[in-house]
Amino acid sequence: MDTIDMKMVWKHEQEILDLFHKICIENKFRYSLGYGTLLGAIRHNGFIPWDDDIDIIMPRRDYDCFISFWNNNPIDGYILQDEYNSRDDYPNNFCKLRKDHTTFIQDKKEMIKKYHKGIFIDIFPMDRVAPKGIQRKLQFIAFSVYMLLSRDYCDNSKNTAYLLIQKVLLAFPKSIKRIIKQLTFHFMTKWNKNNSYQLVVPCTFAFSKMYYPNDLFNRIIKKEFNKKKYLITENYDGFLKAMYGNYMQLPPECDRTWKHTPIIVDYKHNFEELRVSIEE
Repeated sequence: MDTIDMKMVWKHEQEILDLFHKICIENKFRYSLGYGTLLGAIRHNGFIPWDDDIDIIMPRRDYDCFISFWNNNPIDGYILQDEYNSRDDYPNNFCKLRKDHTTFIQDKKEMIKKYHKGIFIDIFPMDRVAPKGIQRKLQFIAFSVYMLLSRDYCDNSKNTAYLLIQKVLLAFPKSIKRIIKQLTFHFMTKWNKNNSYQLVVPCTFAFSKMYYPNDLFNRIIKKEFNKKKYLITENYDGFLKAMYGNYMQLPPECDRTWKHTPIIVDYKHNFEELRVSIEE
């Protein structure tokens, strides 16, 4: 960790962000900087000094359009990675845009994975939250099942019954799991046409219970981030308060640490290329 130059990681991440921004502007895809990246733009005019990644949020429709555009117009030197076009062991139900011929390994377990492991930015889709009551509870169940089948492994739940349900679902044949994913996806996104409902990022269990103002994408503005301008929601205050509370207050020094804590970073080689050189 002490030998990794965070500014070099930022440099490559911002290069990916520049490309993403250009595509979105040219094709009128809505997006906003999100999470720590949005907080960094507001509080620091750039990266939070101890943050190590870039997060993007998009309405589901724009997110799908971006993926479709990329699949039809891939750009050499970059990899768009999602649950459909990536290797079977890609564990996320959101996409990453990675820079080819780079490496960002977060832990030893990732070293054996087959998916591309270059420096990346995270792109999260947002869906509309169902009305309160049974519909919202069922939507959360749909979120949970969809996430489980996307990552294809059980979490570390201490709830025996919940763990058993996960194992049963994962034991189904691939064809059945594919049908269940399609059904849960249809259900969890069925409220997206109603702009009066709140927004949610259904990409982790914690995120799926965190609701944001319904107007995040009504108006998008430009904001400086690390000496360049990108798009953010005009209602950044509503997003950041929902996520962090008093977001202008700095966290204790003990919490100012890297989120991904990489063990291997390389700016010129894919991990497979590094592996060959190491073995030689």
